[in-house]
Amino acid sequence: VGSSGWLSALLQRKCQISRPREFQVRHGMDLINGKDLFLVIAPGQGKTIVMFAPLLAAQARAEAGIAFIIVPTKLLTLQLSNGASKAGLRAIAINEDTLRTAQLDQRDLFKEIAAGDDVRVAVMSPQMFSGIRMHAFLRIAENRRNVRWLMVDEAHLVDEESTVWYQPYRSIQTMRARLGSNTIWAAVTGTATPARAASITSALGFRQGCYVNARYSVDRPNVKYIPRFFSHSVSGTDFLDIAFLIPHNMTKAQDIAITLVFCNTIETGYRVMKFLDRLIPAELPNRLGMVKLYNSLMPESYRKKFIGDINANSDLRIGVCTDTLVYGCDIPGVRRTVNMGIPKSRQEAKQKDLRGGRDGSPALAYSFAPEWVREVPSKMICTKQDQVNAERRRKLDPGVLRWFGPGPAMCPRQLDLESNGEDFQPHDPCCSVCQPQPERLLDAAANAKWAKKLAQLAPEKSTVTVRSDGTYPTLGLRTRRAFITMLLKWRASAWAQVSNKHPDEPHEWLLPTFLVDRLADKAHVCTTFEKFKQVMAGWRYMPTHGERLFRWLSEVLAGFDD
Repeated sequence: VGSSGWLSALLQRKCQISRPREFQVRHGMDLINGKDLFLVIAPGQGKTIVMFAPLLAAQARAEAGIAFIIVPTKLLTLQLSNGASKAGLRAIAINEDTLRTAQLDQRDLFKEIAAGDDVRVAVMSPQMFSGIRMHAFLRIAENRRNVRWLMVDEAHLVDEESTVWYQPYRSIQTMRARLGSNTIWAAVTGTATPARAASITSALGFRQGCYVNARYSVDRPNVKYIPRFFSHSVSGTDFLDIAFLIPHNMTKAQDIAITLVFCNTIETGYRVMKFLDRLIPAELPNRLGMVKLYNSLMPESYRKKFIGDINANSDLRIGVCTDTLVYGCDIPGVRRTVNMGIPKSRQEAKQKDLRGGRDGSPALAYSFAPEWVREVPSKMICTKQDQVNAERRRKLDPGVLRWFGPGPAMCPRQLDLESNGEDFQPHDPCCSVCQPQPERLLDAAANAKWAKKLAQLAPEKSTVTVRSDGTYPTLGLRTRRAFITMLLKWRASAWAQVSNKHPDEPHEWLLPTFLVDRLADKAHVCTTFEKFKQVMAGWRYMPTHGERLFRWLSEVLAGFDD
């Protein structure tokens, strides 16, 4: 009991794995032996098992203690606590929803964590960890003494100033003064250069020389990097650069490789989904269920079902996501990731790139940037627009800029490895610089074929701007608010009557918020159904709900006029 071999057998049995990896056993033993740990290793390699190791060991030895595991999102609190429970630990996700539900059942989750002579695991966000309820919990001396472990997942967020998690993660260090000196600290991440690692550990209060600084390769050789510049506009309803995601002549949903498309905004994501929908043959069953959104507007139940469906090889094949999906999901079967927006940092982008191939199978990581990101020699900067673009490039993260233009002597993977202090060993597949084929030819051919087909199907573009004919006045401030309230009620009622939806899919699925705002701004223009269709261009449910909404709109506007 207590040896590396004993821990290896314990992890194999409790975590239901064929064999733990060497680093999981080594650093699990570090934590068991009371050492603080900072661990950097590529995403998808099994960092969670390292965090579980000392807890399972203590449980096996009939010891008691409390572990707090800090994660960025509510969904991740549930997933990680479920994972701990499956391993046999008594784990509770503590977030506003679980606290509210427990209160209705006359339960106090903090009291449940405090009570007992076993190992208890509380998984929560940094906001909850530094909140008033946690402070009240630690005011009790016995509770402080019982906190044996503090684990921080996604530790790089303490150094990501551009994210909403920056300040909450920075607040974690302040808890060192409140926890006992016997509390073992561990922080893990999949993306941190050596320079950033020093900043992260400092921000979390790790003292130089007083912790195990474990660093492994952050590379995932099974992922091929493919950075590209957009060749087509992305401001409208077409996204021809990614048309290749939908195979020509597909006959079933499973012809589409499981793909995650990351967009910077929910509105862009909706337009991307609508475009991909158009490419799926109309005769296929459940064609509108093959591409789905995943963002912060979706309720927890919807997001859980999304993860379950895409992991079950169902008809759901493409998730169009925001950053919400980067933290709090495990989808081993992803074969392609597509990053459609300029990332705030290369580390942020890498978290998205490495969502693919987590089962060890080959995966492709596409990242797109607009043409102005391409570096231009200073002597070629002549026009005012050239100067504007140069200034925009100066504001970008240097790592992002180099990613899309690594230079003739370096490829993206080499750039990534060298920035992490690793040697570059060429292998196949590596990236689109070292091995541009077959993706360059295949994707270009598919995109060209789709462009031709869409051009043939496209109606003639009207050169007439949609204008009001004076029938209805523009909505004023009060009437606009009233109109939106009424429209949201219509949306809820109409969505309740859609029979083929899942009950957890939100009202926004029928009519996204940006279309609600657009209709409120342009309602006075919609005196005919044709004008209404122009105003609501790109609405996914126009074929099934367009006429109904137009009739409702006409009645409401007539009422306002009266």
